[in-house]
Amino acid sequence: MTLDDHLVAIRGARTADELVTAIGQVRAAPPPRAGPEVAALWWSGLVRVAADRAVDLVGPPEGVRWHWFVTGSCGRGEALPGADVETLAVFDADGPNDRRNEVFAQAARVHELLENGGLAGDSNGATASRARCCRTREEWVAATDRWAQAPQTDRGVVMAGLMLDSCAVGETAATTGDDPKLWMREAAARHRELGSAMAQDATASREVVPARLAVLTGRRDSVDIKQAVIDPIVRLARLKAVLADSAASATTDRLSVVDEQLTDIDWDGLVQAYRATTVLRWTLRSRRWEKTPRSAWDIVTLGELAPHDRAALRSAGREVLRAQRVVRYQWRLL
Repeated sequence: MTLDDHLVAIRGARTADELVTAIGQVRAAPPPRAGPEVAALWWSGLVRVAADRAVDLVGPPEGVRWHWFVTGSCGRGEALPGADVETLAVFDADGPNDRRNEVFAQAARVHELLENGGLAGDSNGATASRARCCRTREEWVAATDRWAQAPQTDRGVVMAGLMLDSCAVGETAATTGDDPKLWMREAAARHRELGSAMAQDATASREVVPARLAVLTGRRDSVDIKQAVIDPIVRLARLKAVLADSAASATTDRLSVVDEQLTDIDWDGLVQAYRATTVLRWTLRSRRWEKTPRSAWDIVTLGELAPHDRAALRSAGREVLRAQRVVRYQWRLL
């Protein structure tokens, strides 16, 4: 089956079993023979289509209306095949009774359906089956303002990122005005505290590409390239979009928007670092698709890389560290 054939089969699923079978055929197939950008757009689109179909098949409790969003790399259109599924939901219900437990149960059924086909939910719990990611419109708006005003509490920076990366599933959300991304952009414009917290988060040192000396002295030879390069660039790009009040979603688009504050960073260099590292991630993932546990897809020993790949990865790592140093310094002057 071609990539488009898989999408047609998922869209055409009339029962839960048909949907699980259609998704399972994708997951069991070899990874697509395409470049990383094409593969990421295809997988992100597939997740959105599968989520839309699962939401329709399960449906909300009677008397409840809901709208779903994918977020994270799928929401940005950057999810390489095999990426997990992060979701948010906005709901409202008829009558005075609290229906949230019923909504959570139905949302869990949606994710169960996706997981039965091989589309795993986010391992950190960023799914619409959790109370944190499934709220009424009024609750979302109130929480959004609270997270922007005091982002260091209640996982405000994490929730801001999920909302800013969100993309509607299906077409109904657009007709109701439910838009977590817009709500967070508006809150960020009111509260500068969010930008400060996002800058701190974007420059936090979680993992770095080992320097040549560290490898030669035997201290370290492996790295999670997503943690060391991709995630910091994603966070820096999200910060840049917030400062510019941009609606851009894709990381490379965000890196290219014009903002008047972080002007001393080589943003083109970060674009190249992001693209080069994404190519390497996709190369590794294609090789490891069936042989390596999903949790280890992004972990690489530098010794197993070709010399030009090692050089490219180290160059990308240096680009990230340079940008983080500039943000740390410049943010104190703003």
